[in-house]
Amino acid sequence: MGGSDIEHSDQIEIVPISGELLEQAAEVHLEAFHDRASGRLGRRYAVAFIRWFADRPDTVALAALVDGKVGGYLVGAPLGYQRDINRDLFWTVFVSTLVRPRIWFSFNFIRIVLGRLQVMIGSKQQSTLPELPRPTFCEVGIGVSTRARGRGVGVQMLKAFEAEGRRRGMKSIISSVYRENTAGRALFEKGGYSAMEKGAGATVKYCLILK
Repeated sequence: MGGSDIEHSDQIEIVPISGELLEQAAEVHLEAFHDRASGRLGRRYAVAFIRWFADRPDTVALAALVDGKVGGYLVGAPLGYQRDINRDLFWTVFVSTLVRPRIWFSFNFIRIVLGRLQVMIGSKQQSTLPELPRPTFCEVGIGVSTRARGRGVGVQMLKAFEAEGRRRGMKSIISSVYRENTAGRALFEKGGYSAMEKGAGATVKYCLILK
C-alpha cells in the first residue's frame, strides 16, 4: 500500500500504519485486549505484532485517525500467514512471557501457545476451514479505543479492509471472534459478514464474499 488515505469520513481517516502511528496503534491494542493473552504480553509484543503486518508487502495494517490520533487499528493477511508470524515473533513472545510468569496460569494463553506450536510444526491444517472462494484474506485483529467507540470506527476499518482486499484480487474475507465478545460479533454482522459456525466453540468464524 502507498501512503495515501484509504478512506475519510468526518473527523475519521483510515490510513496505513507507519512511523509514529505504530506506537499509538500498540496503545490501542493494549487497551482493547487487556484481558486477552495478546494484550497481557505487553507493549513489546504489541508493537512487534502490528509492525509485522505493517512491514510486509502482502499484509495490511490500517489505523483509524480520530481527531488526528489513532483511535483504532486493523491488521490482516492472506490465508496461511500463521506459520510465518508464529516463527517471526517466537522470541518476542518468549521474552515477554519470561518477564510475566503469571501469564502461564491462564488456560487461554496455554491453549493459544499450543495452537501456535502446532501451526509452526505443520500439524494443524487449514482444511478445517469451510470452503470459500479463494484467494482469502484474513482479518486478524481489530481494536478500537474507548474514546473512539460509538463513532463507526470499526465499520469504517472493515470497509477499508474490504476495499483493499478487492484491490488485491481477493475473493473472500474470514475472521474469528470470541463467542462471548458480543460487541465484536455485532460489528461484523453490521459490516455485512455472515457467521459460519453455530456450534459451542470458543470462537465464531465470520466471512464475507467479495463480489
